[in-house]
Amino acid sequence: MKTLITVILTVWVALPTFAQDNPQIIKVEVFGVEKSNELIFMALYDRDEAFLEVPLQTMIAKVGEEGKAVWELVLPKGMYAISIFHDKNNNGMLDKNMLGIPKEKFGFSKNPPLVFGPPSFNDSAFNVQNGLDTVQINLRGL
Repeated sequence: MKTLITVILTVWVALPTFAQDNPQIIKVEVFGVEKSNELIFMALYDRDEAFLEVPLQTMIAKVGEEGKAVWELVLPKGMYAISIFHDKNNNGMLDKNMLGIPKEKFGFSKNPPLVFGPPSFNDSAFNVQNGLDTVQINLRGL
């Protein structure tokens, strides 16, 4: 009986947490890659302080025959931003010139305009709500 009460209390206490998380499926599509079988690196962020510094999650996708990379993410509801780059030389990092300007193509969720540097978290953030959403990112170079 004591075990049954413990199980019921555990489920009752954890239930609001599961209801809040309610994971959603998000599809991320990256366009603008010239060749298939090359790598696209993605970093996912969930807060402004961490944007472009400490990702919540990182993933790599190989570009398919149709010239795009695709991920499916399962995320709790909330605000997120994504940064990506096309690793043309397969060294695992975004190559930059002496001025810090990227040599490889890159992109951000919501495809914000770039003004003297990368966008802010708020400029790139999208809201994960109910159902299947698609985030489309266009690669760009400077």
